[in-house]
Amino acid sequence: MSEDPFAPLGGRGRTPSSRGSKPARIVVLPVPKGAPRPPATHPILGKPSATWTYPDVTGAVLGYALRFDTPQGKEFRPLTCWQPTAGGALEWRWEAWPPKRPLYGLQGLAERPAAPVVVCEGEKAADAATGLLPGFVAATSPNGSQSAHKADWQPLCNKRVVIWPDADPAGARYADEAAEQIRRAGAESVAIVEPPDGFVVIAKRPSEDERATDWTALRGRRVVIWPEADLAYADEIAKQIEAAHAASVMIESRPSDGIEGWDAADALAQGWDESRAVELVSAARPAEQFGKASARVAGTDDAGDTGRRRRNPQRNVLIGLTEFCELWHDPNKIAYVTLPMNHHLEHWPIRSDEFETWLSGRFYDETGGAIGSQQLQDAIRVLKARAIHHGPQYETFIRVGRHGGKLYLDLCDSGWRAVEIGPDGWRIVDRPPIKFLRSPAMRELPEPEGGYQIEELRRFVNVSDEDFALVPAFLVAALRDRGPYPILIVNGEHGAGKSFFCQMLRALIDPNIAPVRSAPMNERDLIVSAINSWVLVFDNLSSVSTWPNKTPGFSDALCRLASHGGFATRALHTDRGEMIFNGARPIILME
Repeated sequence: MSEDPFAPLGGRGRTPSSRGSKPARIVVLPVPKGAPRPPATHPILGKPSATWTYPDVTGAVLGYALRFDTPQGKEFRPLTCWQPTAGGALEWRWEAWPPKRPLYGLQGLAERPAAPVVVCEGEKAADAATGLLPGFVAATSPNGSQSAHKADWQPLCNKRVVIWPDADPAGARYADEAAEQIRRAGAESVAIVEPPDGFVVIAKRPSEDERATDWTALRGRRVVIWPEADLAYADEIAKQIEAAHAASVMIESRPSDGIEGWDAADALAQGWDESRAVELVSAARPAEQFGKASARVAGTDDAGDTGRRRRNPQRNVLIGLTEFCELWHDPNKIAYVTLPMNHHLEHWPIRSDEFETWLSGRFYDETGGAIGSQQLQDAIRVLKARAIHHGPQYETFIRVGRHGGKLYLDLCDSGWRAVEIGPDGWRIVDRPPIKFLRSPAMRELPEPEGGYQIEELRRFVNVSDEDFALVPAFLVAALRDRGPYPILIVNGEHGAGKSFFCQMLRALIDPNIAPVRSAPMNERDLIVSAINSWVLVFDNLSSVSTWPNKTPGFSDALCRLASHGGFATRALHTDRGEMIFNGARPIILME
């Protein structure tokens, strides 16, 4: 008799393990065309509320991820195609792919191999990121935030990757784990986005059988705690998070529109546009500055485990900070950069104080240190070369431009908005489709208001009714993007209000810190004025036959400038370089 009191009678029988075993199956990738149709409903959860198809690099189906909305909340299930190892019919099963699981977004990665990649937490967020960031390829790993290590991240080898996590502790842990896996896959760079309001922790006291939470993932991150009535517990949580070396911890009441786990889908629902999303991802920080990776870096010196590491030169750090900027050039091979700034885009010459200031500020935000002058200039030279030799070419405009049969008037406000003028009327646009440039002397135009006639201007102009007709004619002509333009000549007795009249006209189209100026001394000065302004106003002209230095040619230069003529002069500090201007400007001359 068996000594085991629970042994099957007769001494033989099926063991529990054999009783519960399943037939051996393998997943079939991609799904063959002759496979049966996938089930439309889950046997328990019912009909899905959303379905995401996982394609391979050619678009063939690898499987599905489905969402179900139940009374207990949302649930997700994978749906994959399987076949018995011994052969037989294909069948759909509510099971995940075995490791290494395919990424969502493989087809986009194959179609745009040079594009940067944004990794989100979940398929819905990835779809939202596709709409918000058309310059990126969006991807995610299947089966939730705890399965990043089971995904196949090899398709991100040599890619520039930004991770946009959910704004909660689970999202922070997912970002850290995904970053580690992506780094091991050989990505060129991995950065992590910080949510605008930080990572949100709901201070809800756990039950007695729940273990203490590991807050390591919040190291280096900004954290906001929303207490659920128990402020003492919120304080306790704050101390634990501070001990995990979070960058900052704040306790705030949950706002009425507060979203737990805010992600790209929430940003899209809140009305975010591309410029705001680009600004967010452009501020992403290297993955090594967060979570457990940050703790490892903090606990090692430069020698590490494999010998002394080479320090990354500052110029390389600077160049990396422009990853989400657009480098481009104009037809004259002048290099420019388009920067994401405060929910809008700005366009500046790469050789400009504005860009150098932006670079220096970004370097300080990234490293906490100041950039060296030589390192800054080295980086700018590299960026200039990339803009000219590898960047696209665009036409530049100042104050007035044209695109697609419509005119655009730059308001020169802090949001870089413009007035779009078309056959059906006008409207203010947040992101004009052309590259407007600005000079430090340009000033903001007020927002236009409808419902007024040109006659409203008459009472401010001290001219005859016959001469007044010239005023709107000049203003309308000056709003065109190309010449020829009329030259408006203003004369009158002393005290007739000539200066006020000229300042007012210019303020209606092209406000400037110095609206009325003395005549330029030579052609070079005239070109510089034309490059930096739209309307040119010159005062106290007794003659236009000669320049103020008494050399001839002033009147000829004015006529060429009003009628779209070309100018060229030797660039400063060069032997053969030319400064070229080919365009036209509206001009006002005052005696």
